[in-house]
Amino acid sequence: MQHNGINVVEGGAHKLLDMLQKRRFDYFPRAIHEPWIEIADMPDLTVEENILIRYPAPFYFFVNRENTRLSERIAYGLESAIADGSLDSLVLHHPVTKDVIQLAKIQQRKIFIFTNPNLSEKSQQLLREPRYWISLSR
Repeated sequence: MQHNGINVVEGGAHKLLDMLQKRRFDYFPRAIHEPWIEIADMPDLTVEENILIRYPAPFYFFVNRENTRLSERIAYGLESAIADGSLDSLVLHHPVTKDVIQLAKIQQRKIFIFTNPNLSEKSQQLLREPRYWISLSR
């Protein structure tokens, strides 16, 4: 966020919602599937409906460097799931993420595209591989 010109108030992850309630800052960006669950019991907070901040933040599996068999198996399984569409299907139908597109109303939002300076060169290259990314603008 700071790299993209946003003033940031830092705090422990478990304290940020409390800090927002106490007006220590104006907003708390969350992953697209998180805010509704996190504030379900906080009636004085709401999910902003007009803005979406988009920046690359890939998920990775890490295994012991010596466990090449596990690493290869995970890579094979993920590549297979991408190729046959079952990974997209899992994300789009999983209880945590299935209603995200409808809830987020992405088409109605002003989208700000940020960069992520913390990505390695290899991760930056993967950003140019559309098969690794699920489009949430459906």
